[in-house]
Amino acid sequence: MDIAEIKRRVDLLKMANNKKYCLIPELAKELKVSKTDLMQFILDNPKLFHTDNQWTYKVMPRSQKVAPNKNLGLGIEEVYILPEDNFRTEEWLQKQIVEKAKYIHISEFCYYGVQGYYVSIDKEGDSKYREWLWRNTTSKVKEIQSLGVLHKDTFYTGGFGDSSAHPVDYAISPDGLEKLKQAGWTFNQLNPLSR
Repeated sequence: MDIAEIKRRVDLLKMANNKKYCLIPELAKELKVSKTDLMQFILDNPKLFHTDNQWTYKVMPRSQKVAPNKNLGLGIEEVYILPEDNFRTEEWLQKQIVEKAKYIHISEFCYYGVQGYYVSIDKEGDSKYREWLWRNTTSKVKEIQSLGVLHKDTFYTGGFGDSSAHPVDYAISPDGLEKLKQAGWTFNQLNPLSR
């Protein structure tokens, strides 16, 4: 079976059925293969597929809560051509570590416009993309800090009498952003300062 053709068919069936998944029997019929052969192909290539059990749902009469009703079977939610394309795999993670070695995500402090920029270290468990392993790691922030572009700062919200202070450990100025670029670092697109 050709993974590119399977991906094309899954994407088209999801679009045609207006669903986030494609059921195994429907795809097998479309590919003119048995359900068991298709299932074996999926089991043999787990890094190329994201699957999940699919259910119909019903609203419970008294409580008006939505509850699972009937199990439709295993559905394919996503097909990947290469393991590096699947963010759940170790191959994808290693690709991010290599490709984003000189990338840092810079945050904007916004209060009626952009007041300043800062870097925050990603924390474990914050995201399904495992940014704490490849994006704003402690070692990257220390490397950038050694360039002399990061400093402590405090951003403020509110007005007279009801303002709040928001201290940050790794603020960066527009001049610091330029120095960062000159040192070969890349970062996300930022809005201009409003002050």
